[in-house]
Amino acid sequence: MNDREFKLQLGISQEFPRKSSREFCGFSDGVEDCTCIKKGPDLKIEDCGFYGRPLEPLAFYLPPYSEVPQKQSQLYTIPKEIRDLIFEYALTDDGVPSFNCDNVFRRSTKGTIAKIDCACALLQTCKAVYLEAYRLPMLLNGYFAYRTKLYYGRHDGSRFNSPSRPDLGRIAPWQYALIQRIDLSLQQASIEERLQTEIHLWQPALRHSGAYGSPRYYNTLQSYAFRKPPEVTTHNFALVPVPIEYSKDIADGDKVKLHRWDVEMSEDPEHQEMGGKCQVWGKFTAAAMVARKLTRLTLRMSRTDWWTWTDDPNTVDNDKQLALDPACGGRKPRPLLHDMLALANARRDGHHPQYDEPREEPRGVPKALEHVRHLLDHTPERDGPRGGTWGAAIGALPDLETFELVLETFLPKKKQLETVVECAKTWRFPLKGTKYELVCDNKIKSMQWSMDIDDKANVMQTSDDHSSRPDDDFFPDVPWLRNCTDFEVRIVRFRRTRVDRSS
Repeated sequence: MNDREFKLQLGISQEFPRKSSREFCGFSDGVEDCTCIKKGPDLKIEDCGFYGRPLEPLAFYLPPYSEVPQKQSQLYTIPKEIRDLIFEYALTDDGVPSFNCDNVFRRSTKGTIAKIDCACALLQTCKAVYLEAYRLPMLLNGYFAYRTKLYYGRHDGSRFNSPSRPDLGRIAPWQYALIQRIDLSLQQASIEERLQTEIHLWQPALRHSGAYGSPRYYNTLQSYAFRKPPEVTTHNFALVPVPIEYSKDIADGDKVKLHRWDVEMSEDPEHQEMGGKCQVWGKFTAAAMVARKLTRLTLRMSRTDWWTWTDDPNTVDNDKQLALDPACGGRKPRPLLHDMLALANARRDGHHPQYDEPREEPRGVPKALEHVRHLLDHTPERDGPRGGTWGAAIGALPDLETFELVLETFLPKKKQLETVVECAKTWRFPLKGTKYELVCDNKIKSMQWSMDIDDKANVMQTSDDHSSRPDDDFFPDVPWLRNCTDFEVRIVRFRRTRVDRSS
């Protein structure tokens, strides 16, 4: 079998790619190398859902000298630094995710996310603009999801039926490689128990050391079946690691060589039982995009995401008030109010717990933390990266520059939320394998908003078939909750800071 090198084809009919198809193959280059056609003579390449999707960006095929000088354009009479600011402004989504983003979207698979609102048409004006700015929509806007596969997909990341922007099932591998910002809206249970799994799917350590986005499409349900080293799974895509000695020299458009398989006729008697066919391996070559390092993470907890969101706001019980701490959760109990306060006081005294991965034996803790030992001891890891605390998940992002925590609650729970924020000011997140940590900048942003009573009635009456019936399981019959239309939001930011060893 001859090895193949991908060649961009621009003459594909406009009906492709199809939004839906009965066939999605194991892997495909979107043009001719497709496992669909290897299944039998009745299938054509056009039947594949990947057919017509651009594997490589057009920019890889446009030499710099192909640009026409834009001498008459005022955009190209100003310094490049100012032009970059214009591009950044035009290609950044100007819509702010709604705080009212919890209910329908995470609890129903029929929810949708608003489309990105930026001037992508700018990239179609001329070659010069396109070559300068074609990466920016993905670099600037990143990945946004109201909920993740942790609830509705497989733990290996091979199925996604949750609304996200961009839709990982529709973008190209080179676009996925450009994602460097992640914005997730999660329940507290998901943050504490499975955030490590979600972070691990992005392969942050591999992106840190150097990797390409594998230039090939994979089926979200069969992505594992046909993948061979050196590719490493990341969602329904793959990354190709770069040896450390070459990691500083990689660039967008470098050629990457991958394994591919085909079915050929064979005269070997051993293959006669299979119709004289045998599977053979070869090589597939295509240009790849460098996988960007993950630099920004936002976690959003809406008013109904807390463990205790339905409890009486006037209660004094420890287990019925809002509480959150990165040293709790996972295999350990969820934090209670007195746990959160005790850990915050210990940090103020200079005793910061480590967010280690789970291990066989409980680790020792400083004497000042003995009273919260039950929160800090580790248990054996049994489910991969899901065993540790969510503080360890944040620390697994070595290139993180900013971590933003958006917390929302009902107005009657405002005092409880402010207590959580005061404790959050003491948190630190050491970044694994670096000399940096994330520290709160103490610039807490406070916001308030109100919902019209008619709008709330509509939100509280929703179902998968869009009929009007109360969802009592989601909105319990609690008097104070039913009548509450005012909400409080706090935004806490943690920024990258070099660790001061002298302190």
